[in-house]
Amino acid sequence: MKKNQVDRIKSKLNRDGFVTRNECLNLQYHKISRLSAIILLLKRQGWKFETVEEKGDYKYIVIK
Repeated sequence: MKKNQVDRIKSKLNRDGFVTRNECLNLQYHKISRLSAIILLLKRQGWKFETVEEKGDYKYIVIK
């Protein structure tokens, strides 16, 4: 079964505990350009994040 973008981001967050915008723009994640929209959706589902800006990139770290 092919994973959709939300499923790929959830897998990444469960595995590593964080995701960055630049990671999502590369081919590994099939150029997910709307990461902030996915993060908002996950927040509505109960996920909690800390957002950090590092060298012009945004890093979303799971805190719950």
